[in-house]
Amino acid sequence: MCGFGAGGAGHQRSAGRFEAALDGFGRALSLVRGPVLDGTPEGPVLTRFSTWVEEERLAFLELSVDASTALGRHREVISLLNTLTAEYPLRKSFYRQLMLVPYRSELRAEALPVYRSAQPVLRSALGLEPCRSLRRMHQAILTSDRLLDLPVASRRCP
Repeated sequence: MCGFGAGGAGHQRSAGRFEAALDGFGRALSLVRGPVLDGTPEGPVLTRFSTWVEEERLAFLELSVDASTALGRHREVISLLNTLTAEYPLRKSFYRQLMLVPYRSELRAEALPVYRSAQPVLRSALGLEPCRSLRRMHQAILTSDRLLDLPVASRRCP
């Protein structure tokens, strides 16, 4: 991901420096306010550009949520994820994150309905069942898979 103004946030995240990653993602996300090229007559090139910027923005949001959850800031991102799944109902990664966050927040009963709410949305829009990663997350939550737990060093008190 090239990114716009991310300041190496992806590398920071990969290196486990989640605070620095969040700072970089925040700077990059602050560069996009509202629809890209709003009011500008679009042609094929500008349409591709605005689509690319929006995809980058959504990818940064996903990575930012991942960094926040790695820091144990689960409750801080729940409302954001609720908004994102409503606004982007076909973006499966937001559903996956919205299942994981309550699970890690000791709100495990709230994790399972996310999967059930995603099923009809994905079926009606795409004619498909939830993807493998959503099904695996659902199964891991059902079985309280220890792989979903944060390492002890990453846990924060609510």
